[in-house]
Amino acid sequence: MKRNSNCSGQVQLPFLVRNTPRENTPQFTITEPSTVYGISKLAGERWCEYYFEKFNVDVRSIRYPGLIGYKSEPGGGTTDYAVHIFHEAIKNKTYECFLSENTELPMMYMHDALRATIGLMDASADQVKIRSSYNVGAISFTPKQLAAEIRKHIPDFTISPDLMSDNNMPTHGQKYR
Repeated sequence: MKRNSNCSGQVQLPFLVRNTPRENTPQFTITEPSTVYGISKLAGERWCEYYFEKFNVDVRSIRYPGLIGYKSEPGGGTTDYAVHIFHEAIKNKTYECFLSENTELPMMYMHDALRATIGLMDASADQVKIRSSYNVGAISFTPKQLAAEIRKHIPDFTISPDLMSDNNMPTHGQKYR
């Protein structure tokens, strides 16, 4: 948790969205985490509600999708492929993708995440209706869609494992163009 130095009495608790419906993610959904990460995230949200209800602490929390931006290097998370693929396209004109071609993941540009965070933190306490964590979202895309966009600028860019349709699947290890 981080205390907001500009806002007296506020606490911000950021979270990332994982293992929840990718389209039209509901604000309230089934939460049955099975990892330490997920359990900790859910516990943090419940603590936010508890401290607001019990001690009237002005707690605000956001569930971020995968955050992407041009200034930060990929750090190894699932959604980091969306940044790493560009670094590799420029450097090597190829990228080895660990996701399947149609794995669609939610993403948000860092600037938009900052704007959403500041908007929530600047809101008056009576405007904040959710005391667990707000969902924020922006865009979702697949490795196949991203590779197609990169090829518009780097035509000889390749990605593997091959992301071709099932009708044209080559043998394992061949590159897709």
